[in-house]
Amino acid sequence: MAVNREALFSALYARLQSIAGFNYSSRTFESWDDTSPPERPAFFLVKGAETSVVRFRLPPQWTLEARMVIYCSNDGTHQTPPSTQINNLLQSIEAQLRLQQGEVAQTQGPVQYATAVQGYTWWTTLGGLCHQCAIEGTVEVFEGVIANTAVAIVPIVIRVDGW
Repeated sequence: MAVNREALFSALYARLQSIAGFNYSSRTFESWDDTSPPERPAFFLVKGAETSVVRFRLPPQWTLEARMVIYCSNDGTHQTPPSTQINNLLQSIEAQLRLQQGEVAQTQGPVQYATAVQGYTWWTTLGGLCHQCAIEGTVEVFEGVIANTAVAIVPIVIRVDGW
């Protein structure tokens, strides 16, 4: 059975949409100048590269990459740095991508990952659709340099077995 990429990205987007504090979101990328100040903070989930690793006597393991692009408007007075808003949103994103109460490890395929059993709670399984989904890599932040808009780019990876 092939990896159901759409189910994974839909689940990730739904998980991110439930974060309080965003006024607008989409899976279709929009430039900062196409997003009005009342829509901010806004985020866009953008699909990235996919990598497959073939393992001896095991199904291939796929790493699917996504980028969460966040736009925030500063207050216009420059009294509060845009990083304050970005920092609070990043904390919420990180919390939302942790294993949630009642969430299980990946339940399909020949390899079972006992994520919850082993106590690893710093990533989500998207309700058992994958064995790992987490922020991974460099979070880039551009603080209020584009028309009073702060931008953050958050790299997210999803690891799942193909079978």
